Amino acid sequence: MSSRQSYTTLKHEIESLITSNALKNPVSEAMSDNSLMKEIIKAIITAFSPESDKAADLSIILPEKSKGELEQFITNNITKQLNRGLEIKFDKKISSGFKIGPKGEGYHISFTDKDFEELISSYLRPRIREIIFEK
Repeated sequence: MSSRQSYTTLKHEIESLITSNALKNPVSEAMSDNSLMKEIIKAIITAFSPESDKAADLSIILPEKSKGELEQFITNNITKQLNRGLEIKFDKKISSGFKIGPKGEGYHISFTDKDFEELISSYLRPRIREIIFEK
């Protein structure tokens, strides 16, 4: 029984390692591309902005390393277009991507590199398992 469990654990570890290595660099590169982030942020903020006066003010948390370019883009382009409040914060714990949510509501929707890696790996892992272990 324990050898079977060890074998299953080993397969899972191999699968996780291959999936992680396959995704880490491409996702990290994409999420570090400020032009891509600008487009994603703009689309998400627009989606949070219904065509009414009851649209909630938003809070966005960006990586500390993106403080200059992304903050300026959001302040100059998005906030003025939407004519509403947008609180911009920075977090050293976020390596790339961002988090966004209604201001003062206590929750944020996360769009970080780690979130995208987990999302994509959930689709990629079964195929990798099939290729490696021929099932």
